[in-house]
Amino acid sequence: MKSTLYQVSEWLALHGLNPELVQDIISAYRASELRTTPAFSMPEISAIEHKASGDQHAAFLAIVQPALLGALNDSASVKAALAKIAFVAPSDNSQTPHVIDHGHGRTPTVSMAWKNDAESLMHLTHEVAHALQINLSQGNKMPPLAREVCAFLGELTLMAYVHRHGLASLLRALLDVWHSHNTRYLGDDLEHLSEAILTDGTAYHYRQNYPIARLVACELFTQGTGPWLEALFASGSDAMAHLPIAHMANAAGRRANYLPALPMSGADQPALGAYRSLGAMALLEIEYWNGVSEAPLGDVYQGLLQHMQKQTAFIALDRHHRPLGYATWEQAPEANRTTLTRQAAPFGDQLELQKALSRHLQHDAGVASRNARSARPEQEAW
Repeated sequence: MKSTLYQVSEWLALHGLNPELVQDIISAYRASELRTTPAFSMPEISAIEHKASGDQHAAFLAIVQPALLGALNDSASVKAALAKIAFVAPSDNSQTPHVIDHGHGRTPTVSMAWKNDAESLMHLTHEVAHALQINLSQGNKMPPLAREVCAFLGELTLMAYVHRHGLASLLRALLDVWHSHNTRYLGDDLEHLSEAILTDGTAYHYRQNYPIARLVACELFTQGTGPWLEALFASGSDAMAHLPIAHMANAAGRRANYLPALPMSGADQPALGAYRSLGAMALLEIEYWNGVSEAPLGDVYQGLLQHMQKQTAFIALDRHHRPLGYATWEQAPEANRTTLTRQAAPFGDQLELQKALSRHLQHDAGVASRNARSARPEQEAW
C-alpha cells in the first residue's frame, strides 16, 4: 500500500473510489438521505456539563474498554488487543490527539491531553479505536478513510454503551460533542473534499478522509453490533470491501429533480427570460443549501442580477430542460482569465454542470475556481 499520498487522485485510487462515487455520497448527504447522528431516545433533561470521573486510565477501564468490548462481542482477541495499548501525555497540551503506530508487533501509543470532560472521553475512544484497529489488523495497513470509519464507530459504540447504561447527562454531553464535530467534518471538510475531487492536481490533505468516513460510520452503525465489526477492524488493506460505498452513493438517486422545465422565451420576451433565469438560479441556490443560501434573499438577488447584467451567469439544463445547476464567474479580459465564483448543483449533477459550463465558456485559457473557505482559495477548475 502506498504510504505517502500527494494528490487527491492518489487518494481516490488507493480507496478504489472515483469522483462520481464520492460526489454521489455528498449529494445524498446534502439531500438528507444519509444519517449524520445516532438515533437515541433522550429523556427530557436540561443540558448539563458532565465531567468524566477519574483520570484518563480510569475512564479507559471504566467506560471505553467495556464499550468497545461489548460492541465486539467480548471477543478474546479484542480483549487482548485492548490490553496492548499504551498511553502518554503530550509535552504540548494543545497537540491534537493521535495514535503513534510503532510498527507490527509493537504496542501502539495513544497520545492526548486529558481534560476530564465529555470531549476528552470522545477523543480517547476515537484514538483507542484506532489503536485497536492497528492491533487487530496485525501490521496489514488499512487505507486512511477506513481507519477513520473504525474510529468513528468507536465513538458511536461509546454513546450506545452510555445510553444502554442510562447515563443520560453524559449521553447528552457526548451528543453535543458529536454534533459540534459534525459542523467541521460535514461542513468545511466536506466542501473542500467536494471541490478537491473535481480539480485535477489538487493536493491531498488527511482531513479529506473525515466527511465520507463519518457518513459511512453512521450507515454501518444502523446494523448494530456483531462479528462484522471485528472483521472490519481486522481487515487491514481489504477494509474498503466492508464499507457500503456503492449503497450510499445510490441514495443520491432518491433525490429527484423536482423543478419544472424551463420554458424557452422568444427573442421578443427578453425580460421574461431574465426573470425565469433569476427564479431558476434562486431555486437551485435554496436547494443547494451551501454557504450562499443562508444569506439574505435581497443580497443573493442583487448578486445574481449583477452577474446576469454582465452575462457571467450560466444555467445548465438536463435532457428534460429542467435546471440542474448554475454557475457564476468573473472575467479578466486583459489576462484572458475566467474565475468561477459559484457552482451550485443540488441534485448531484456537479460533473454535468462542469461539462456544460466548459462547453459554454469555450476557453482555451485556464479557468480557476474560487472558494474563500478553502485552504487554497483559488484553484484550477479544468
